[in-house]
Amino acid sequence: MINSVSGAVFQSLGNTKLLFQNGFINSVITVLLILFGVLVLKNIKGLAICVAIAYIIHYFTASTMLIKNGFNYSIISYYKDLFKEVIVFAIMMISANIHILENDNIFIGLSLKITLLSAVFSLLLFVTGEYKIILSLLRKSSK
Repeated sequence: MINSVSGAVFQSLGNTKLLFQNGFINSVITVLLILFGVLVLKNIKGLAICVAIAYIIHYFTASTMLIKNGFNYSIISYYKDLFKEVIVFAIMMISANIHILENDNIFIGLSLKITLLSAVFSLLLFVTGEYKIILSLLRKSSK
């Protein structure tokens, strides 16, 4: 998925050589991980995990090449900015898997889960300071 987006960005930057290099690297990674899944793990679950790992690696190769070589931006600054979002994602995933709120009635259980996740997300917006971005967007849209 990241390759389809990054490919368009590489092309708009006029850097198709970098696009080719990125595609080649990602193809090699994908083939190697598929071969590992088929030949070593020898089951469909292992193969699926290998493909998932390949796509995760694709994200890092594409973003690194795009940010560092395409935009000439510091990759450390990029990942530093991204780190906050990863922490929010991890906490939301943990919160989504809390099972103490389960209920026999599916609608009550869903309501409790939505309430919990909304509260956690709102708290995380304030802790990380991301609420300022939302407020600025709301101010712009009301003008």
